Amino acid sequence: MSKGRRIGRIPNYEPTPERRARYLLHWEARHLFHTVEEFPLLTPEFLFNSSAPFVLEIGCGTGELLCQRAAAEPERNFFGIDLSRRSLYYAVHHAAEAGLPNIRFLRADVLLALPRLAPASVAEALLLFPDPNLAARHHKRRVFQPALLDALHTALAPAARLLVVSDDEALFMDMLALAEADPRYCKTHAARFLEGFEPPVRTRFQRTWERQGRAIRRFELARESRE
Repeated sequence: MSKGRRIGRIPNYEPTPERRARYLLHWEARHLFHTVEEFPLLTPEFLFNSSAPFVLEIGCGTGELLCQRAAAEPERNFFGIDLSRRSLYYAVHHAAEAGLPNIRFLRADVLLALPRLAPASVAEALLLFPDPNLAARHHKRRVFQPALLDALHTALAPAARLLVVSDDEALFMDMLALAEADPRYCKTHAARFLEGFEPPVRTRFQRTWERQGRAIRRFELARESRE
């Protein structure tokens, strides 16, 4: 998260070894960068001992929305990826306290880890309030870029959707333009983009930006048929 967007310190709920083993994978960036092919494919079977595609949140942070949905939709599985250790410890704490059997998290560089998503493994993908990396020198680190669209084009199951939500107008329009330029995807709505976002539970990020009067925008993509 960029310096100007910090919203308060996250409690440090370091998990017990048992909770860590149950809920959290950790892939080191330097190992991913050099030997990505040695890491396991992120299949439903590997993560959940299931054949059903899972819901993926890219940059899940503290996992508030993902945990809420896992509790409300016990028939589905949920998987979150983020790089922040403290945020994921918070997510693991709440998943464990709620006794959720259908959720797991991966601490890793998102763009390095996404190529390990197995084909057709993702039933729904979420990218909510990504860091805009306002300084120009950091734009190459933005999560929404061609590499993400490449990975998801393979990983999204038939009829799966990618939902993108942002409070930052410049970032949102950049992401929207990139999506519109990719012929492998189409928007699921007639309007160029949609206003507002009404999830089952608002994350601490969304609550903060809405209190500040920031406009929330979103778009949703479907994968065109594979070539």
